[in-house]
This record gives sequence, C-alpha cells and structure tokens, in this order.
Amino acid sequence: MTLSPTGALSQSGNFRSPAILPLKARVRQAESYQRRKRQTPNISEPLSNCTVVFDTGSSDVVIPSTQCDANPGCTGLQHRFAPEKSETFTSLNGSFRISYSTGTGVAASGNVEIEGVISRDVISVAGLQLQDFQFGLITNQSAALGVDPFDGIVGMGFSSGLTTGPHTFIGGVNGSGQIPQAVYGLYLTPQSVGHAEISLGGVDSSKLVSEINYIPVFPATGQFNGTFEKVYVDNAITNVSSNYAIYDSGTANIVAPKNDAEEIYAMISPDIKAVDTVGTYGIPCSKLKDIKSSISFVIGGRNYTIPSQELSVGPISDQPGICQTLINSSGDDETKSLWVIGGSLLKYYYTVWDIENVRFGLAQTLHSP
Repeated sequence: MTLSPTGALSQSGNFRSPAILPLKARVRQAESYQRRKRQTPNISEPLSNCTVVFDTGSSDVVIPSTQCDANPGCTGLQHRFAPEKSETFTSLNGSFRISYSTGTGVAASGNVEIEGVISRDVISVAGLQLQDFQFGLITNQSAALGVDPFDGIVGMGFSSGLTTGPHTFIGGVNGSGQIPQAVYGLYLTPQSVGHAEISLGGVDSSKLVSEINYIPVFPATGQFNGTFEKVYVDNAITNVSSNYAIYDSGTANIVAPKNDAEEIYAMISPDIKAVDTVGTYGIPCSKLKDIKSSISFVIGGRNYTIPSQELSVGPISDQPGICQTLINSSGDDETKSLWVIGGSLLKYYYTVWDIENVRFGLAQTLHSP
C-alpha cells in the first residue's frame, strides 16, 4: 500500500534529514484553517488516490476497506482499500475498535468510532517506506465520519495509545533510520495564509520567528496531554483554573468543561448561548461585527492568543441567523469533562510534537498575533 503526498516532497540531502511535506486543505463547514490532523496524501494501487490525514491525537494507522461499502459511515468515502488486490497484504484476523473523543468538524458531535480487522502491508509515505506494517483495516465506522473529506487516518501520537499494532508510523520510520529523530513540526495556517506543512523528523526553522517554548507532556493515553496556567479574555484574567489539556491538531476548535466555557463566554458577550444539548454554543451572526475580544492561554509561562476573528466558526446550518462560537463544552461531569486545544489556537503558531523527548512546543510565526 503506497501513500504519496499531493504536493512535492522537500528533503535536503538524504533521508536522514527531516522530510517536509505540504499539507492540502480539506475543509468541511466554515472551518477557517488548513485543516485537521492533517496531511492529504494519495494512495496508489490497490487503493488509488486515497486521502488520509495526520492526527496528533491518536496513534494508529487506519484505512477504509471495500468491505465497508454497505455501512452509512462509509458511503461518503472517496476511496477504499481492496486487500485482495495487494500481493503483500496479510490479515491477522484480530479485530479492533477505536473511539475518537472529538469528531472531525467543529460540531459538538461526541465520540465517533471505527472498527475493523488488524492487518499488515507495505506502507510508503513520500518515499518513507515500512515493510509489513501493522494497521487497522476499517469495516465499520460512525455515520458522522462518512461526510468528512478524507478516507483514512495516520495517527501521530505516542505508542502507548496503539490499538492495532506494536509501532506507530512515526516510530517506524524513525526506528528504521529514515528520519533523524522521532519528532515532527506542524505549520498549520489560516486559509488566508495557506502553505501548511508537516516536517517529519525535525523542525522547519524557516517558519519560526522565535525560539520554541516547550512543555512536558504525559503520554499514558498516547496523546499530547499537557497543561496551561491561565486563560485571559483580552487583558482580563478569567476564573478558569490551571488545568490539563490535550493539544490536538485533529480538533478544529476548542473543547472545554461546561463551567469554563461559560465563564469565558460570559466575559465576551451575553448574547452567546447554548444552542443544543450536546455542547454547542452560538450567537446571532448580526452581533459578531461588534465583538473584538481575543482569548489567550498562558502555556509554559508565555501567552498564546486566539484573535477575535476566530470567535465564530461559521453559521449553523439548521439555525438560520445563528453563528457557532469556537468553544464547545465537554460537559459538566468533572470525571469526564476535558480541555482540548485545537486548531483555533494551533494554526497561529508553529507546533513541535516531540515523541523522543516527550514534550510539546510552540513558536511564533509571521502570522502569529
């Protein structure tokens, strides 16, 4: 199974240098950044032009199978893998199920799930090839995934989060000596800026205008679980306490415990209200022009800001005149609610996902606030 990027691969010298791949925008709804988990390679025969995304919030490689054709969650997929057409494919007959805590758009959709068969094949991404790589072949998935503009997922988290095999993709290409270290950089951008990219094996320093500020992360679940110290609305500190957060390029906006979300919204506008029972908030679109508030997180002792234009992620299709706001609620159950810091913030900074040194970093770019 060969995966190749939709743009040119830039490498300096040899495979021991970082591999820099352009990322192609795959936008659903009114999401305003070059998007999600987010690499869009093509997969050649026996799976032609399959679009996949890099996901920092999961660890497994999962690819849709032709056996998923009757499932509602697979009806919108552009391409599926036909294992019988691959001479190097092996089914291990073991089953898997993976639950993703945030969906792929900005809606507060709750968990989505995939399930299928654990398998092996040759996987190659932009010339970085892994023989007999273990991955998940999807035979069933939640209907919410069927409308997304991609087919499979390449998990880029820690190996502790693996369900389908012993190695992550990033761990495999590092362990085989094809990249210099188990680290990658993401240059995620608003669509107005474009030119998003992932750097496998290192950092593209040409995108940075500051040093990298690192914080330690806790990889027990496979994700980049870190902390933040404070939250500000404009220059006013909120009552949101220091907390743990999952830093996730695969989440398009921000997810917060209900009390924290409503604390922040109360400082922005009394017109922001819950619009459903699953954690979505909105405001009359006509009110947006009068709101200039920014939201800042203190992470590792430094401020990182979401500018005011990100307050709305677009109109809500079934509620005319209402625009969705950027923070979804994860609920008011303290044992289950969580913070997820996603694209609304990450697209304004260069981010470094350091598997090798168990840390997460942010740096200023030319388009940072």
